[in-house]
Amino acid sequence: MGAVQTSIQTSRRIRPRWVARLARSNAFSWGISIVAHLVVFAILYPLVYSEEVQPRRVIVPEARLAPVAAATPDQLPSSVRINRRPEPTAALEDRLVAADRLPPLLIEADVLPAPLLPTDGAAALGGVGSPVTASQTGPVSTFFGMAGNAYKVVYVVDLSGSLVLNEKLVLNEIRRSVQALIPTQQFNIVLTYDEQVFEFRSGTLAWANSEHKKAAEAFLSRVVTKGNAKEEEAMVRAFAARPELIYFLSDGAYHDVEPTHENATRTALETRLDQLNPGRDVKITVIGFEPLPGPRNVLQRIARDHGGNFRTAVPK
Repeated sequence: MGAVQTSIQTSRRIRPRWVARLARSNAFSWGISIVAHLVVFAILYPLVYSEEVQPRRVIVPEARLAPVAAATPDQLPSSVRINRRPEPTAALEDRLVAADRLPPLLIEADVLPAPLLPTDGAAALGGVGSPVTASQTGPVSTFFGMAGNAYKVVYVVDLSGSLVLNEKLVLNEIRRSVQALIPTQQFNIVLTYDEQVFEFRSGTLAWANSEHKKAAEAFLSRVVTKGNAKEEEAMVRAFAARPELIYFLSDGAYHDVEPTHENATRTALETRLDQLNPGRDVKITVIGFEPLPGPRNVLQRIARDHGGNFRTAVPK
């Protein structure tokens, strides 16, 4: 009996000493510190690194700085006449430096879209006094007289053999439009000719800085207009870059379009666009380059169906 009591008393004396030694050890202090840091990290991580929900921007496929007269959807849009001999411009280096110094240019709430064709973006703006804020709009970009306000722009250009006489004119307009973009914008160029599709950046967008603008100049300098276009594949590549606005230039001379038939039937390109853009989140503004009646009808329909505007370009 006495031996049992002695054993109990000994264990009681040893346990406090073991606990005390552990509490005084460096390992215990480190363990407590690590656990405390893990708890703090678990609490703060969702707050600090959670993705901020960005407000949905209103993409206006064409905007002007003053009110315009109302037009009905069946009215034909005016043509843009392009000079085949563009005036001399500043040196590339000067244009690139100047572009990087430009401040962001935002569309104000009282800017009205051109009402040539009904658009979701135009309806969202609601005209003068609209509650659209600057954070919901983007910098203005232009292409063959058409202006849009997106941050993410893709140029899809049909340079098939039927446009060979106007190759230089079209390429110069792409260059001008790209050089006018500001550094907060992103862009890509998708060209189709010779039964192929050529991308400036494959499946992505490039920031509109001096380096990428120089690279775009080099990309465009290698173009040789010939053969037929692969417009469907070009659009697939364009949508892969996840743009907000697409500028689509074409003469509409596709294999399934009757050139002289004004009531052209639905084309394979239109079907593919319905698949690529079911929610109409991406606006498509179309420039018809001297299209015949049948192709003109198709191109105008694409612009209307995808929230954009349509206009023809006619060389002088």
